[in-house]
Amino acid sequence: MAGLRNISIDDFSGEMIYEATESCNNETFTESIYAISTIPIRCEYEYDSLLENQLNSMLLAIFGFAKHLNIDLIWHVEQKMRYNELRENKHGKVLIMKREIKFRGKSIDTGKWIYGFLSFFYTAGRNENGLILTDKAKIYSPEDCRCDDVWAETVGQFTGLCDKNGKEIYEGDILVCGQWIALVLWNKKLATFALQFDFEKEVGMKPLGEWQTMTIVSNIYDSPELLKGNKP
Repeated sequence: MAGLRNISIDDFSGEMIYEATESCNNETFTESIYAISTIPIRCEYEYDSLLENQLNSMLLAIFGFAKHLNIDLIWHVEQKMRYNELRENKHGKVLIMKREIKFRGKSIDTGKWIYGFLSFFYTAGRNENGLILTDKAKIYSPEDCRCDDVWAETVGQFTGLCDKNGKEIYEGDILVCGQWIALVLWNKKLATFALQFDFEKEVGMKPLGEWQTMTIVSNIYDSPELLKGNKP
């Protein structure tokens, strides 16, 4: 509704958000939520305020409250918008899948990371169970219009999410979440990407998109030593 009324958070100055944050200092969580939820009623009956002003005041109060709780609300909004773009079903209607499918792998020739579409794997024989063994793959880079040979073990898929700095998160990345370090892996049971903290024996059961602030520090192939300690 705020968007329909052309209300933008860019209009909130740092001083305005600071004042909204300070107003929460002497309130309990319940009191703050009650104060925010009753803004439209108070604005209309006490000040005869327009709907745009009511929404503006409520949005400002929400951002002030989030800052008071040290919650990066902008990051959550961006992740929700990205999720809406990627999910296959919306409001009961089947949509064309918009999730960006791409991979990365480490170049055999240069050691640099190549980003693009996974082309195919080289076959290096089969094991006793008939499974194909391979140590090479190809990734086509749309930017360079070329296919590069990459080490198969380094191939990881784009998770569809970005860290707090807007950097794309790939399978095999090492992230800092709060005070802990974790590895991005695919959880077969949940059929989603999740985190495995280095004090865990198995990948966690919480989907990657449900974590709050995540920061990429490296990946398991370039900096495996980072996972030896569970704190950055």
